[in-house]
Amino acid sequence: FSGKKTYSIKSIRADRGYKNIWCVYFTGSNSDVSALVGKTNKNFGTEFKFNAANGHNNIHVIASIIWSIVFSLILLVDDYSLLISRKERFLRMTYGEKSSRIIIKELITDIAVYFSEFAILSYLSYLIYNSYICFYISLICFAVFAVLDAVINISFTDMSAKKSLSDMSAPKHILKTAYTIKFFSGIMTAVLICESLSAISFGVFLIKEKHTYEKLKSYSFIDIQPKNTFTDDSVFNILDNIKSAEKDIYSSGKSPMVLYSGENLGSGTDFIWINSNEKSQINKLLPSDNTSDLWLVPIKLKNNSDLRYKIKLFEKNGNINASIVYYSKSVRINNISSDFSSAGIHKDPVILYTPGEKTVPLDLFSGVFTNIIFKIDSYDDISGILNKYGFDNNDVQVMNAYTQFMKYYEQNKYKLILSCIILAVTLLFNFFVTNTLLTIEFQFKAKERSLKRLFGYDLISRNKNIIISIFADTVFSAIVTTILALSGTLYSPVFSVSA
Repeated sequence: FSGKKTYSIKSIRADRGYKNIWCVYFTGSNSDVSALVGKTNKNFGTEFKFNAANGHNNIHVIASIIWSIVFSLILLVDDYSLLISRKERFLRMTYGEKSSRIIIKELITDIAVYFSEFAILSYLSYLIYNSYICFYISLICFAVFAVLDAVINISFTDMSAKKSLSDMSAPKHILKTAYTIKFFSGIMTAVLICESLSAISFGVFLIKEKHTYEKLKSYSFIDIQPKNTFTDDSVFNILDNIKSAEKDIYSSGKSPMVLYSGENLGSGTDFIWINSNEKSQINKLLPSDNTSDLWLVPIKLKNNSDLRYKIKLFEKNGNINASIVYYSKSVRINNISSDFSSAGIHKDPVILYTPGEKTVPLDLFSGVFTNIIFKIDSYDDISGILNKYGFDNNDVQVMNAYTQFMKYYEQNKYKLILSCIILAVTLLFNFFVTNTLLTIEFQFKAKERSLKRLFGYDLISRNKNIIISIFADTVFSAIVTTILALSGTLYSPVFSVSA
């Protein structure tokens, strides 16, 4: 389900640049890694620092919350089913069956069924992820659940005729617990839906992008990463050589296609640099027969003095002289990047358009080369330029644009499928919670509702508690998820409110 991955392990000394490695990632327990780092520092007089990752603990917290809500709902249903089956238990006792035998039998049945379901879910998780995700914390939660289920079963040992044969009344704790579970499950549902919608939205974006990259099978990304050992004194020379090599490659007639998205220019609007080889997305904005540099700015920013100042500063630093053209048509632009996780859609951005193969903007942007593709097949097509600056095929990685995209696409395809499954399961779970709450509410308050109906209470008055509960739950969930989105914990405030 999650696809096949192939890994190869080789000696670190097989990589000529191993002496330049300054950051190492370890897998294992924090205590083991910390002991290793401490021993290394002691033996070699080094001062390596160890920073433990916190993501593992966050996953455990999330898993604990989800299991707590699920198990709380099951315990509530157990409590409710035991309450309505009191008469049946009492009749079985009148025929000579011992109460202890009834309780033990039902308890063993419950634990056997729940344990089987837990084992199946754990195994399915292993089949999907090739790993037992959060298995120990899940096992602890299940053990606590089993103990609480036993306590609930034992609490129904009072089989007196008065309690067993009387009309069922509504214990307050059951209704309160039902409404509490509904409240927290509503928030959890909103958060999971928000995350799923975000993942699905990005997955749909990649599906649309697949058609674009199919046309770029003859283009490649170029990544210059020197592997040779260098000193502090030579590092600046190497960086200068990299910049010079990039400029020469850009102007060597390899049909560079630029679609760079950078930090905004202080206007709060996305900034894009596009050259003439990738102008198809902005053709409708360009004046006819244009051959000069242009700033394409949304008409809404025409009176933005801060933006005009930033543009002048930008032109001065980059030796650019471009006219400003304001556009009113709406435009959506997809940027190109070798790091496809940073790819995205930019609506009505500020655009710098440079016709031809100008090299000046390369000095202004950090990491811009990851947003340029060239019409080359392999290292051999640019070896002359690279050798001129002391680089060989070990220092350069040429990555076919379509091949790189398909690797990322395949990885995210499974995330898209999983997000759809999570969304469906989340909605189903929320339906089950709501249905359970309504069943308990209507059965426990059947007489009260019937009398209210006879006395002329309208529909809203009879269902006031349920309406207030669901409305408050919905509003509070929207507020919580929006706050999480604005704080950066979730992806989008729009998805949060939608969820």
